[in-house]
Amino acid sequence: MSDSEPAELARRFSAGNAATVSDVLDELGHDSQVLPSAIKPVSPEMRVAGPAYAIEAVPKSGGSREVMMQRSIEMISSVPAHHVPVYQTHGGAFAPVGGIASALYRLAGCAGVVTNGGCRDVDEILEEGLPVFSRYVSPRDALTRFELVAWGHEITIGDAHIATGDYVVGDRDGVVVIPAALRDDVLTRVEEAVAAEESIRREVLESRITERGMSPLDAFADFAAAQSSD
Repeated sequence: MSDSEPAELARRFSAGNAATVSDVLDELGHDSQVLPSAIKPVSPEMRVAGPAYAIEAVPKSGGSREVMMQRSIEMISSVPAHHVPVYQTHGGAFAPVGGIASALYRLAGCAGVVTNGGCRDVDEILEEGLPVFSRYVSPRDALTRFELVAWGHEITIGDAHIATGDYVVGDRDGVVVIPAALRDDVLTRVEEAVAAEESIRREVLESRITERGMSPLDAFADFAAAQSSD
C-alpha cells in the first residue's frame, strides 16, 4: 500500500462521521462495534480514522519505572504508520497516554490514539496535534501503575471486539470499530448514506421547507414521490 492510499482512505472515512458508520454497521448486523460512550476526544474537533493496533495492559503497582519505560518505547516502536493504537487497560486510575507518548506516536506517523483509560499532559497533546480519545483525564503516571501484557493482537472494550487491522473511525460522537473484512463495503455504504443525507438536506430542508414553505410532512412526501418517479 502506498503512502497516499491510507491518507486517502482516512479522508474518505472522515468525510462521513462515526454516527453514519454506526448506522451502516447496524444495517449489516454488527451493532456492538461502538466503544463505550465515556471515550471521547480530548478536544471536540479531533477526528481519527485508521487501522487499529490493539494494546493490552493491566493495573500493577510497584513496578520499575525504567523497565516499563523501555517496554513502552518497544511497544510504541512496533506500531505501523497510519495506524491507531487502541488501549485496553482493564481499569485502574492512571494515564498511559501523555505528552511523550503522543509525540512518539506522531513521529511514528500514527493517525491518533484511543484508550479505554486515561490521558494526561493535555496541553502537550494539543500542541502535538495528534487526535487522542480517552475515557478520562488524570495526572497520575502509568509507568509504575500498569504492565503492558500484549500488543498487535485482539482485545475487547465494552461490547466491541477490536482486532489489529480493523478500522477505527472517531469524532465527538464517539468511536466505532469496523471489522477489517467489512471495511470497503462499509466505506461504500457510508459514502452513499452521506450523499443521500445531503440530498435530503438540500431538497427537503432547504428547498421544500425553507424556500417553498411546505410543512415537514408534505415536504418529505413530495420528496419521496419525486424519488420514486426517477
